[in-house]
Amino acid sequence: MTELSHLLQQPFLVVFDTEYTSWEGAMARNWSGPNEHRELVQIGALKLSTRDFSPLDSFECLVKPVRNPHLSDYFIKLTHITQAEVDTRGLSFADAATRFHVFCQGGAIPLGSYGTDGDVMHENARLHNVPLPPFSFHDLRPLFDHAGLNTKAHSSGTLYKALGLNLTGHTHNALFDATSLAVTLAELRKQQKI
Repeated sequence: MTELSHLLQQPFLVVFDTEYTSWEGAMARNWSGPNEHRELVQIGALKLSTRDFSPLDSFECLVKPVRNPHLSDYFIKLTHITQAEVDTRGLSFADAATRFHVFCQGGAIPLGSYGTDGDVMHENARLHNVPLPPFSFHDLRPLFDHAGLNTKAHSSGTLYKALGLNLTGHTHNALFDATSLAVTLAELRKQQKI
């Protein structure tokens, strides 16, 4: 908790979420099936003021997977991201990472996610053989656990429900899931639990 407590003393925090290629049963297999990779398809983020966790700016981009350029039906149904959207608006991983780095003010603003999204960013850098710009990734789950939330019962996109909050949108959309984290942080701050 010491590291995360220090994180909340910074003036800004970026909460982010990722969506990446998947297939039926891939999570249970830990993406160990033939040619299964956690290849990024979407990054969504909000820049927050740590004073009250109000959103100051947002970031969202689609990324074109290279190893598995055709999205699975399972992924499309889960995320509502279509093949046509990725084909027309998707960036290369290198371009997406660069734009995200600029959004985080050159890596100066720390990033918080609900789990291992930072690991996914590193995996994609290795997968695409491109350098990852410097980011300061942090898993926020210990913070939520410390505040009394059951993180094992929720995903990033459903965490707001643990506090009885209402939010309109689609879980497994990276920007919606980041919004779920932001409103949860704001409510915990309001309740003086963080």
